[in-house]
Amino acid sequence: FGDPIAVTGTTPTLSITTLPPAYYTVSLVVTDTTGGTSTTPSVRENYAYVAPLELLVAPTGTVGTPQRPYTTWATAATNLEAALACALPQTTVVLADGVHCTTGAVTIASAVTVKGLNGRKKAIVAPCPCPGSAFVLNDAAAKLCGLTITNTSTTATGALGGAVRIDKGVV
Repeated sequence: FGDPIAVTGTTPTLSITTLPPAYYTVSLVVTDTTGGTSTTPSVRENYAYVAPLELLVAPTGTVGTPQRPYTTWATAATNLEAALACALPQTTVVLADGVHCTTGAVTIASAVTVKGLNGRKKAIVAPCPCPGSAFVLNDAAAKLCGLTITNTSTTATGALGGAVRIDKGVV
C-alpha cells in the first residue's frame, strides 16, 4: 500500500507500515528470476481490513460524536454492540466508568476481551430489557474482566445462564 515492496531471492520479506483503520485494496504482481512480470496483476478491492487492538465505549451522552474505529474517548462508541461489531479477534473493548445498557444478551463469538477501564466497581453492564443473560461467551478465548453485570435474570422459560452464559470463554 503505497510504494511497492520488492522481494528478491527465495525468502520473501515484508515491510509493515502503520495504517489508519480501514479496508484496503491488495494488489499482487509476480516477477520471475529473469525480470519478467505477470501481465495482469491480481487485485482484490477492499480485501484487507486493518483494525485497532483496542476499542473504547463510553455511556450514552458522555462523549462527543461516536465515530469508527472508536479509538479515542472523544469518538468512543456509545454502546457495546457497536464496538463489538467492528472488533476482530485479539481486540480489547474497554468500557468507561458508568452504566452501559445493552439491548439484550451480547454474544462474543471470537477472541475478544471486554473489560472495565477502572475496574468492576466503576464499569457496569445492564441488559435492557430483562430477563436474560447480559453476555453469551461462545469462544474459548473470549474474556470478560473488571466489570459488574446487573439487572439479569433466568426466570424466563427456557432461559440459560444468569449474568453470563458461558458456552466457551473466561470470566
